[in-house]
Parts: sequence; C-alpha cells; structure tokens
Amino acid sequence: LQGVDVAIAPTPRGPIGHRASMFNGLGDSITKQARNPEAAAKWVAFLGSAAAQEIVGRAGIVFPARRSGTDAAVAAFRERGLDVTAFTEQVADGTTFLFPVTRNPADVQALVQPAFDDIYANGKPVSSLTGVNQQVNTLLALT
Repeated sequence: LQGVDVAIAPTPRGPIGHRASMFNGLGDSITKQARNPEAAAKWVAFLGSAAAQEIVGRAGIVFPARRSGTDAAVAAFRERGLDVTAFTEQVADGTTFLFPVTRNPADVQALVQPAFDDIYANGKPVSSLTGVNQQVNTLLALT
C-alpha cells in the first residue's frame, strides 16, 4: 500500500535456542495422463533450470530453489523496498527443516489441526497437546 511502511520480522528464538522454520517447496511433476509426456518432461526440466528460476525470482513473489533465482528474488524485493533478510538468514543459519513425513497423514492432521487451532485461536493451554500426542502415538502404533 502506498504510504504504509512494511517490514518483515524474523521468527522468534524458541526454547531450543534458535529460530526454526519449516522449509516449503514445490515439486514439478508429470501426470501419467499427459498427452505429450516428452514435451511435459522438457517443460519440467526447464522449470528446474537456472533460467526459469531466475525468471520466477525477478517476479519477486517467492524464493526459488536455485541460488541465482533466490538472489534475483532478493533484488526484486529490495527494489520494492522490502528487506527479506528475515527469510534468507534462516537458510544461511541452517534453521529450516523439512515438512514432517508420516504414515496416515490425513488422520494425524485431523487430530492435530483442531488442537493447534484451539491453542492459537481459543487460548487453550499448550499442555492440551499431551492428550493429542498420545492419540497420534496410538494411531501410528496401529499401522
């Protein structure tokens, strides 16, 4: 917005003594129903190339996976007056982590999401997660 000063703050340091942020990314793939799988493969290969990542980076919307694309994104954000160091320092500091992979993810999500919503939106105590954790452990033990 015009006339509004905007800044990005880093995530807080948690009880483990440093920041942590889940790493997010996209994986380009080809559906087996593709009418032209060879052309789709070329497109996917291009999307992962430095050239494509730099195009995305210059748009200043996301941080591409390749360093040159991320550098282009940082420059694009800077041109708009946004300092995105809060994001890039987490990568430099190695405080990002991958999305957890688990069995029965939909069932785990069905248990965990409402519990977190209750904490964030309704002020329920964090200790309420103990029971949810037990339910998740029971679910995972069954499979």
